[in-house]
Amino acid sequence: FFFGFHVLKRTANMKRAVLLWTKARITVTSDFNCPWCWVGKRALDKAIAATPDVDFEVTWRPYFLDPYLPLEGKDKVKHYEAKYGRTIKDKWDRLMGRLNKHGVEVKLIEGSVLAHTRDAHRLSHYVRTAHGSAKQHELQEVLFRMNHTEGRNISAIPELLQAAAEVGVQDTELKEYLESDRDLDLFVDLNERSAAAGVDGVPHFDVEGDKVTGALEPAEFEEMFKRLKKE
Repeated sequence: FFFGFHVLKRTANMKRAVLLWTKARITVTSDFNCPWCWVGKRALDKAIAATPDVDFEVTWRPYFLDPYLPLEGKDKVKHYEAKYGRTIKDKWDRLMGRLNKHGVEVKLIEGSVLAHTRDAHRLSHYVRTAHGSAKQHELQEVLFRMNHTEGRNISAIPELLQAAAEVGVQDTELKEYLESDRDLDLFVDLNERSAAAGVDGVPHFDVEGDKVTGALEPAEFEEMFKRLKKE
């Protein structure tokens, strides 16, 4: 599918220590331009809610689905017409049906921007560093919705500040941070460094060393959790 990976691939870390299953760490690598990443987040949320005896800490890591997008982004409709033909708007609802059945809403809106996601990822990094992984997790949902449902330009600083405010982050220094070059080094050769770490597609989930690439169903996450409990 042209919006990222949905084929599942698993790897296992054989050196993983036995878990004390009162707390578990999950690292998700994703991109805001990948709607399957949003589907994967929704499925993960449902599985976590169905596992109340474990305190999950979810941390999000960046990835560029298209690292060659200009920083100002592109007209989204024109981009997909050029790539998939002028009939893409007529096919959109059918193509998105596979995604939208999972509770997300992915629209193709005239005048919307296919954004370069570097600064959205910078905001996510800032929020995790300053306010913790739980607040970062809230932010991911807002940015996915703004991008895919509302057609808003998540490369624009005013939109990013609005996203942060929606999850209660209104730090006085945030605008200055986004306008600066702070932490830009984190995104140099990002996908190459991700590949070196074993991430070759998104969404990618690392649940205490048990790794899978693709948008799982909630039940599949729950099975991962149960399997880890038994080890």
